[in-house]
Amino acid sequence: MISRGAKATPDEQEQIVRYLTANFGIGRRAPKNAASKEQSAKSGAGSVPAKMPLVPALDDSQIARAKQLIQSNDCLSCHRLDGRGSFAGPYLGDAGANNSAKQIRASLVSPSEELARQNRSVRLVTHDGNTVVGKLLNQDGFTVQLIDAPGHLLSFRKADLSEFTIVTANSMPSYANRLTPQDLALLVKYLEALRGTSPQ
Repeated sequence: MISRGAKATPDEQEQIVRYLTANFGIGRRAPKNAASKEQSAKSGAGSVPAKMPLVPALDDSQIARAKQLIQSNDCLSCHRLDGRGSFAGPYLGDAGANNSAKQIRASLVSPSEELARQNRSVRLVTHDGNTVVGKLLNQDGFTVQLIDAPGHLLSFRKADLSEFTIVTANSMPSYANRLTPQDLALLVKYLEALRGTSPQ
């Protein structure tokens, strides 16, 4: 869309990508027919959304320290927060909405143990020798769509590619020995509080 003249700020692009990934990304399937869609609506009509557990409030000094840890450990070279950083890795602004404290801690201490499908990247090589690496958004039998680290939304015809590799290895390092236990606990608490809004 961007390459065809669509105008969007980096933050607007981020919102579009998050929406498309959440609703149309890998593993998302629409109901097969109207009846199943109606059944889904009925089954959810009377249900109460699961509540996320409350997170103890952080004071200003704790928030400042957590942000400093994110900055000093170069987290924004792969992740994005407060309108800054890279689109290569998962967005941090809603980390607590999508993950429990246990999951957040595991991703910091043992990131290589599991890489969620929606966080996998792809490496593409075109027939003219250009190499592109980005986060996979979607693909079908003919095309593949991804977003690169600077936030460009890209689409390629598979017929134009000489190589198409889904990267399943997680490049994120372990912070088990890079952070003190206190700093690790604070960072987990801060990220758990990020649910699409400021933790303050």
